[in-house]
Amino acid sequence: MESRPLILPSSSYEESTTDHDLKWETKSTRSESESVREKYTRVIGWPLVIIAGQTLLLAFSWGFLSAVRSRGQIPLSRILAELIEENPQSKTYVITFLSTTLSTFSSYLFSQAVRQAILARLNNPTSISTLRLGISVSTRSLILDLENIKVPLVTGVFFLAALGQTASWSSLLTPNDMIVYTPMHGTEIDFSSEALVSQFPQYYDKLAVYLGSALLSVIDTSGATSATSLLGYPTVLDYAGLAFEGSASTGSTGGIFPIVINANKTNFLTYYDSPLPPFHTSYNVTMSQQGLTAAVSCQNRTGQLDATSDPPFQRFATQAETVIGNGDAISYTALSFMSACSGVTKYTIPYISSTNDTVIALACPQNDTSGGYMNTYTVTIDSQGRYGEGIMYGQGTTRNAVGDVIESILTDQIAGNELVNYLTLWEAYIRGVVEFVGTAMKWQLAAPGGLLQSQPPSNLDAMIKSINGTAITTTLGWQYKRLASFAVLIPSTFFAIASIFIVLFTQFQSRGVPVQHVAFDPSNPLALMAAASAGGMGNTFDGLTKEHVKQGQRNKVKLGQVGGKVGFVEVKTMSTA
Repeated sequence: MESRPLILPSSSYEESTTDHDLKWETKSTRSESESVREKYTRVIGWPLVIIAGQTLLLAFSWGFLSAVRSRGQIPLSRILAELIEENPQSKTYVITFLSTTLSTFSSYLFSQAVRQAILARLNNPTSISTLRLGISVSTRSLILDLENIKVPLVTGVFFLAALGQTASWSSLLTPNDMIVYTPMHGTEIDFSSEALVSQFPQYYDKLAVYLGSALLSVIDTSGATSATSLLGYPTVLDYAGLAFEGSASTGSTGGIFPIVINANKTNFLTYYDSPLPPFHTSYNVTMSQQGLTAAVSCQNRTGQLDATSDPPFQRFATQAETVIGNGDAISYTALSFMSACSGVTKYTIPYISSTNDTVIALACPQNDTSGGYMNTYTVTIDSQGRYGEGIMYGQGTTRNAVGDVIESILTDQIAGNELVNYLTLWEAYIRGVVEFVGTAMKWQLAAPGGLLQSQPPSNLDAMIKSINGTAITTTLGWQYKRLASFAVLIPSTFFAIASIFIVLFTQFQSRGVPVQHVAFDPSNPLALMAAASAGGMGNTFDGLTKEHVKQGQRNKVKLGQVGGKVGFVEVKTMSTA
């Protein structure tokens, strides 16, 4: 593409010189002194355009970076983000087109600055090698002259900066995926508060009804999920259909109360410290909350449980017969169980059974001095008769569903992994049940419409603890990345500052450019051929060989009048009269 000179308004003045002031030996040396009047132009328009244009580019690039730096992150609007997400190729095209346009505009201003500097330089004798260097810088081309290492270094800097300009603008303007961290705060019920512990008995009856409702099936599932997860299987406990608002857990709930996001800072609700991005492709929340768990340890008891067991456990069974009316005698067994908890002997109520087959479980609280709100219970399970093996597994109407689940998990372990024993699975099962029950009780107490919300006690604040977390969203926008954000602006900033410096240097060092020379564009090959064909070059080059060209570069030329035409004039000697 041919680069045309910039035609802008200018001011001019006349200057008179005579050949007794300066004598130039050229091919058409004048034989006698004569007065020569040249009209000079001190261009005003092009320096202002170059400085203003490059200043605007600098202000835009650094202003944009400053805005991103001050805010840290600038997410796109929802409409624009969705448009880019649906049309990624269009985003690439638009940003590349805009970046190329800005880069081309900056390069054009730079080439005009160098062009005017070359014109001002050609008012005086200039070596052809210097002219060659200026033209290469103007066109951002590379000169590989290993004999003069400064030449490839200078042209290489501008060449690489020109290559990086489009990438510089593209890196600055392209919105990319970024992760936005939004702080969250809120409150939740505190199971460790003395206020809740003291008032818990008055809520227990309603909690027991809730736990014994349809939630009972999920309680069983929570134990199986916890035990299965222990084997390395991916498990999800979904309890969304039981008023938990779409909640699900992997493995176990951990006794965590599911948070409820709400902008209102009310009891047991979580809120964002600042608005979320208007658009996001992913959303995750991490919260630091109070959980509830149980440290479970199971042991196989061998032998008969009796008064010497720890804890003591006795089973009392008395068989008898009874006759009702004229019918046959009916056999029955009267049963009761005894255990001692913390030194206090306790008996169960008597049971009447037509058989002597029983399964009974007794829980004894133990004194725990380890601190905190940790209670220890020892649960003894005793099975007799046909239920003796049913504790492990069973079939038919007398089957043990929990035992079946544990047995199936035990036999379905992944081959090659370290096998988990039966008691360890029981521990995981019971722990999962306890954790889910903790979650369920927290929900029933603190959920919208829960026991503490519908009838809040006067000391509710004492039952609440603060929680905090972070919402992690992935969205589209611009993000400040310290050194990297500054580094991408080096090429475009370099070209802008170089252009402004060249303009100012030329203005202060040059008295102007002759009006006849204004249209000359040294970056245009045709203009160079026209200037060379004027006839003032003489025998500057003796041939086209590498040696001839190298030798010719040392000669100096200037723009001047040659037989009524403007062209290159070879300057062989210069003397002062």
